[in-house]
Amino acid sequence: MSDRSERISRLKADRNSRESYIKAKLGTLVPSQIRALRLKSRTPKQTALARVAETYQSRLSSLERPGQANVTLETLAWIASVHKVGLIVKFVSFSEMLRWENNYFQDTFTVTPLDQDEAFLNPKRTADISSVYVGTGLKVISKFTMNDNDTILELQSQVPAKDSFKPMVINE
Repeated sequence: MSDRSERISRLKADRNSRESYIKAKLGTLVPSQIRALRLKSRTPKQTALARVAETYQSRLSSLERPGQANVTLETLAWIASVHKVGLIVKFVSFSEMLRWENNYFQDTFTVTPLDQDEAFLNPKRTADISSVYVGTGLKVISKFTMNDNDTILELQSQVPAKDSFKPMVINE
């Protein structure tokens, strides 16, 4: 049996193995993200960020080192607020967790801070509308993107190929 197969068998059979596995992943990925946030911020030095965050440089240092700090949700929310970013904590499948880990690179990890987040500051609303023109069998799918003043900024319409239509029967 391969190492991977053995690991999967342990994860399937033992809750403690699953907990240890998840803690190991979080213990590496969370500090790496915290460090990436700082390095790409307006205050890339720990001492400067500590002043802004009203904490000690040693506290920031421990949060960035794997296994050095037990990071709570409260701490994560504080870090997010210091960097003016959002935070998502969600439960996922093991495959999704592994896929995220495999695609994560500290050097390319970026998060747009609140004061630069155009999608949050100036949201656009979208609406998908399907229209069926009775009698013609024609179906048009339209997508509208609007601003807060209900001005249409973008309109995309699609008419599927005629032979892809199926007759619509309405029972009275």
